[in-house]
Amino acid sequence: MLGDVLGEAQIRAAVPERIFLRGDAYCEQGAVVRLARRGECVHAAVAGSEAEPYQVEVTARGDRVLARCDCPYADEWGEWCKHVVAVLLALARGRTQVEEQPTVRELLATLDRRRIEEVVATLVEEMPGLYDVVRERTQRSPRRPR
Repeated sequence: MLGDVLGEAQIRAAVPERIFLRGDAYCEQGAVVRLARRGECVHAAVAGSEAEPYQVEVTARGDRVLARCDCPYADEWGEWCKHVVAVLLALARGRTQVEEQPTVRELLATLDRRRIEEVVATLVEEMPGLYDVVRERTQRSPRRPR
């Protein structure tokens, strides 16, 4: 679990002080509004300055923590942002409930081929940008499941 990998001291050491303090404030204010574990990955929603919460994904790989956020700071600087820090602190402090969810592969394993095709087609209708992703992935050799 990520809370076991990183404590507050490690989180503080990994980011500039101003980012740690802002992430700490977000954590303490309850801005981490959802935590869900799917397999090895924790997905979170963090309320911020935009109308929609920022989406954060955190994964532990051995003693390394990989994190991604959809906020502009993360895109521009490529570092952990205050939203990632808030999620990591919420996990380290154990104050926020983590919902256990099945992975996408586990969800799809319960469906027959026809239903999987329906799900993918509906997703592409709702998010047209996915068409190019589906097309690319179906034209190259299949990857083995992890």
